[in-house]
Amino acid sequence: FVPGLEAVQEKTLAQLNRLRARGVILVGDQFTTPALMLDLRVKSIARKNSDPAGTKKQLQQLGRELQLKLKKYLPQEMSASNQDIVLRSRGSDKADYVFVVNDKRTFGNYVGQWKLVQEKGLKNPGSVTVNHPAAAAYDLVAHKMIPLRRKDGSSVFDVELVPGGGKLILLLDRKIDHLQLSVPPHVARGKAFRISCSVMSADQKEIPAILPIELTIVSSDGRKLPGSGYYAACNGKFQLQEIMATNAALGKCRVTFRCLASGKVQTAGFEVGD
Repeated sequence: FVPGLEAVQEKTLAQLNRLRARGVILVGDQFTTPALMLDLRVKSIARKNSDPAGTKKQLQQLGRELQLKLKKYLPQEMSASNQDIVLRSRGSDKADYVFVVNDKRTFGNYVGQWKLVQEKGLKNPGSVTVNHPAAAAYDLVAHKMIPLRRKDGSSVFDVELVPGGGKLILLLDRKIDHLQLSVPPHVARGKAFRISCSVMSADQKEIPAILPIELTIVSSDGRKLPGSGYYAACNGKFQLQEIMATNAALGKCRVTFRCLASGKVQTAGFEVGD
């Protein structure tokens, strides 16, 4: 995409032409230099301060036109039921992290009273379609599994977006079934110890994704110990290497392992001694 490219250095022009010869599609607008051969030229939209709502509609219309014209070459990996739901994604073949942002706005009573800026957020219910099958979907902010349905080989989930709000949804190729937590039976004060955590599917395999987790280690006197905190379980596995404080309270120490995707919790304990 090279809109507004009114002037270009010769070496840059040569490189762009080499890319086009290799099959790269060049899209420009009425301001793009005529020295550059374009595959698609569109009319750019200039923002009108006197009509921000109208400008947004024009930009969204241009987006729909571009998507339609490039559909053959640029398959749409995700889509939303309305254009005020903005989508981005990160992930792999086994897991997709879908960022869902609510951009539905209207004029408020601050700057909006002069009809210059739509600064007041609005609720925005809708649905998101990701164009490949998934086995389960998890809300990483609410820490729970959400309903997921299939449609023509795609995965679809519904969202209820609050004003100015958003969600982070994790799509997995298998469901989170249970957690495994391994702790030593006894830890001496001043000595190193290891805690192992796994997020498992029903077939006893670790979930192949980066999963947010929380570990809490509480001593017999109710104090939260070093090592407690938030971590990422890579490919469903995490190990904590820690050293027990020399002045830690003697007695039973409680470990709580919480998966921040599913909300599932596993607990275990060990004795702290000399």
